[in-house]
Amino acid sequence: MAKRTLGQLVTEARKVLSDTVVPYRYTESAMYDYINNLQYEIKRIRPDCYIGNYNSDLPIYTETDSAVEIPFPSILFQAAVWYIAGSAELRDDEHTVEGRATSMISVFNNTLTTTPGRS
Repeated sequence: MAKRTLGQLVTEARKVLSDTVVPYRYTESAMYDYINNLQYEIKRIRPDCYIGNYNSDLPIYTETDSAVEIPFPSILFQAAVWYIAGSAELRDDEHTVEGRATSMISVFNNTLTTTPGRS
């Protein structure tokens, strides 16, 4: 299987958000901010994903890092998509969107707490 990149993560999250046409509703910078937050959530919930470098600082990614491989096990790729999409939707203040955003982040949390091992 091909390695997954940060750019692919953003692309998949944009599909969930129906935000695939330029100009984007969610900026590239914002999407990479969500990726940076995502890393800390994965490290908090699944410290086993950082065995050997748990005490190391996490890198800060920007839109220029789209070709970088995801810094966590690929089995968590889809959960990461849900986290990023949910985080993006949380910035919207419509109640219907907020429920959807909360659901996406719940799927992320549930996946991380039930997914065994590293890949």
